[in-house]
Amino acid sequence: MRVAALSLVPLLLAATAASAGTQLVNPSFEDGTVGWTEAVGATTGDGGVRPRIDIDASVARDGAKSLRVTGSAGAVLWPMLSQPIDVRPGDRVSLRIAARCEGVAREGRQYANSNGTLLFRDAAGNRLALLTTAVLSGDRDWVDLIVDGLAPPGAVSAEVGVFHSMTGTAWFDDVRVRVTPTAPLDEPARAAAFDALADHLRRTYSFWGLDGKPAAEALFAGHRPAAVAAKDVTAFGGALRAMLAELNDVHVWLDTPRGRVGTAPPARGAQFDVRAVLRRIDGEPLVHGRNVLAGWIGEGAERVGYLLTASFVAARAEWPLVEDALAEFADAPALVVDVRPNGGGDERFGQALAGRWTDERVEYARQRWRDATLPGLTGFGPAQSRVLEPAPAAQRYAGKVFVLSGPGCVSSTEGFLLMCKALPRVTVVGQPSRGASGNPGAFAVLPGVTVFASRWQALGTDGRCIEGVGVTPDVVVDPGRCGAGTLSDPVLDRAVELARE
Repeated sequence: MRVAALSLVPLLLAATAASAGTQLVNPSFEDGTVGWTEAVGATTGDGGVRPRIDIDASVARDGAKSLRVTGSAGAVLWPMLSQPIDVRPGDRVSLRIAARCEGVAREGRQYANSNGTLLFRDAAGNRLALLTTAVLSGDRDWVDLIVDGLAPPGAVSAEVGVFHSMTGTAWFDDVRVRVTPTAPLDEPARAAAFDALADHLRRTYSFWGLDGKPAAEALFAGHRPAAVAAKDVTAFGGALRAMLAELNDVHVWLDTPRGRVGTAPPARGAQFDVRAVLRRIDGEPLVHGRNVLAGWIGEGAERVGYLLTASFVAARAEWPLVEDALAEFADAPALVVDVRPNGGGDERFGQALAGRWTDERVEYARQRWRDATLPGLTGFGPAQSRVLEPAPAAQRYAGKVFVLSGPGCVSSTEGFLLMCKALPRVTVVGQPSRGASGNPGAFAVLPGVTVFASRWQALGTDGRCIEGVGVTPDVVVDPGRCGAGTLSDPVLDRAVELARE
């Protein structure tokens, strides 16, 4: 069985929230592994070699002892130690484990697990859901591994576990679990739900400290009274939305019984009017789908190919239209690609497009994730490179490319713009993108109410975060009144002029 780090979901054990403490047996391993059941949590090969499991009387955070697990490259059977607790559907289960590590790293076929787990089961013992803490790596002094989640429908128990399946040594100690009912939604339940969300955001939200973002503690203190006083789920959700709106982050929203509720305003200005584009296309469009439009602008030697792709969400269904258009433009001396209304989606479609405009691998961006095991509001893991691979030689385009951008470009579309900025034969024309790329994750606040919030920072190759700044075009063009009924399009006009030079 593989146990993977699926989510980073912290908690706050608030003194103001009435909770039912759940007593674990031997939570600090003072009596060895009494009360804990050992079972195989993962297998990574053939044979019976296991990591070494000891009780360490020289290292502890609570009491005098801790559990020590030492893995090696040769181990193939990775045990998990766990014990069950009783839960009811909808209960909030909050787990905190003290942990430290030395030399922890993934090798070979190992799974990247050195963490705590909550596994929910129904009355028949069937697995319903698995939640995990953040994962230890490298060398780390004592930290709190935290997971907070809601028992799913049908749950009658949750297995509290500790698991290590990598090379290196991990210590676990002081395992604490707390169960808080969410129904009825009385004041203690509302307080516990709000405080759990607040601590989740403290540990995982990626933009604290950025210009224009509120201070975390002031934000929570300012909105907690309204949330705790809310008399029903709708009012509680409204109080959360009011708080989250202050983040002004398009990657922060709520899923509620009434549907998805955004918290950030839409992009400023229209800056795009498809009618203005259609006026410039000569004859009938070559392709015309819901999110794809392609045709020729001009005639003879001045003819320029035009391709609009308005969504990387819907790209899977309409990608054949994009490929048809690119085939038509294969011999064109210049191509204009318009992504001004593209709000993002799957960045792989942007890679599939930009990969046609390079003959070599190119680093186009970087990213860094919040590390929930680090203290404070700004703990991040190391920056990771994002690399564009060239398309097969038969698909590559040799002409000049001009990409149109504007404030409607968000998220994965901004990743696409960063690809374009990294390619010498591509020129980005227009206005800066919105500056919003957060790779959001989910946190269940109440049954039926889930908050999504940003967990990473998208960076340029220079290491600067694009949040709130965007990607600046190579050629900046004032769009004027484009999209305001004038049917003018200065951005497209400028790109066509450049293409004909």
